[in-house]
Amino acid sequence: MKGDGTLAWDLARFTSKEMVFAPQKAMANVANLTIFAADSTKIAFQTSNINGSMDFSKRIGTFATNDPGAMTQFAYNNFETNLSDYRWDMDKKIITAKVGPSLGGIEPMFVSTNKLQDSLSFQGQRADYSLVDYTLKVQQIPYIDLADSRLFLKDGKLTIRENANIDAIDSAKIIADVDNKFHEIYKVKLKIFGKNKVRGSGFYQYVNYKGDRQEFFLDSVFVNKEKHM
Repeated sequence: MKGDGTLAWDLARFTSKEMVFAPQKAMANVANLTIFAADSTKIAFQTSNINGSMDFSKRIGTFATNDPGAMTQFAYNNFETNLSDYRWDMDKKIITAKVGPSLGGIEPMFVSTNKLQDSLSFQGQRADYSLVDYTLKVQQIPYIDLADSRLFLKDGKLTIRENANIDAIDSAKIIADVDNKFHEIYKVKLKIFGKNKVRGSGFYQYVNYKGDRQEFFLDSVFVNKEKHM
């Protein structure tokens, strides 16, 4: 049996002009999906032009983009990604996003849509999105470019909360600047407010002309008006 319209339930809206129905299952080659937050006036997750299925007997939704590079919105978190393949465990309330064949070799990116964050963006190979506390946990991040510098996370992971609020990080490393790589700051503790706004601390080693090294504690790591770290 086929249908044209919206499959709606308390958690989400699955819309397609040609939906195929089977017992406890709905499938579509071209569809849009919206998943709501606990406050149903707020959208947690939204994607369009996908192919996939909703299996209500297994309580699993699987879908992938039809448009390589198209962005999927984590609206509650003010972030979006072009990751292509998704699995929604309705009972565990987890959406897993990852690189799949439909990404077509495009770099997997996460981009902040919060205007105060100056288009903060970074690569990430995978993410888990909780529909319990609405945290977006991005994994396998190679680095994050901040102002003129590059930040390397200890474990390649970052947690993003409501309105693009990013959890403070620890034990990271900063290379400043990206082009010249003159300075390395290590044991970095940092709060990222945006691409050009951070606050934190770290350690730096000064090497004199004899090659002697002396470690200094930097109690204020920030981006100045010239957008230098």
